[in-house]
Amino acid sequence: MNIYVIISFTFFLIILGILVFIRAKSGNRYEIKNADIVVALLPVVIFLIYTGKISSFQWGDLRIETAFKEASQAAISAQITEIPVEHVATGAKGAVSNIPKLIAQKTEALTFNLGYHGYWGPAIEQYVKALSDKSLLKYLVINNEDGTLFGILDAGVIAPHFLSNNPGVNASDFADWLGNNDTKSIQQLPDFISSNLAVDPSVDKRRVLDMMEEHDLDKLPVVNDENQFLGMVNRSRLIGSLILDVTKNLDKKNE
Repeated sequence: MNIYVIISFTFFLIILGILVFIRAKSGNRYEIKNADIVVALLPVVIFLIYTGKISSFQWGDLRIETAFKEASQAAISAQITEIPVEHVATGAKGAVSNIPKLIAQKTEALTFNLGYHGYWGPAIEQYVKALSDKSLLKYLVINNEDGTLFGILDAGVIAPHFLSNNPGVNASDFADWLGNNDTKSIQQLPDFISSNLAVDPSVDKRRVLDMMEEHDLDKLPVVNDENQFLGMVNRSRLIGSLILDVTKNLDKKNE
């Protein structure tokens, strides 16, 4: 038997076992219904569909594949309140005297512009350290000269390099690369995500998950129609949103 099937069946039995346990502890007052079994099967079925081990699942007149596809093709922008866009408070790197203001604003992303010659390595280090010490900084957002997104750096990955002044990955080199439009060097930085992987709010959820899987990423940047940074899409929250959407579709089909 395929290992994926074994794992999936094991998870189903565990979930179903929990439901049976709850029923026993409640003195059989809790009845296991078909809907409970579907809930137990849902994460397993989604896993098997995405790994390509099955193409569909049917329970009575209900086809999980149909419900899943309908949910996964919902536009991100229509689901913002449920997940999927992580809105990020951004602030431009400026004078060191601006650091307290950015901290007060709970800035999560520092923005930098290619072609700007006013960046100074030690000042970048101070910004990164101050915001990181407050557990605020999540991303470095790099824009092209026209304000469109060039790429994203994970602050949790890049900050240790900048603060340890490692050769080749330090803040002074980063400042030089920005000023000289050295996009090749910037793209070589650890965990750099290019704007080529940025998603538009109208892209369906399934497509976003496919992109994450293809490029082995847990987050992708979101841009508006002008290719300007809006926020991030997180894999786990996106999957959670899909499961909720599937559940809603199942409820509608069972009405």
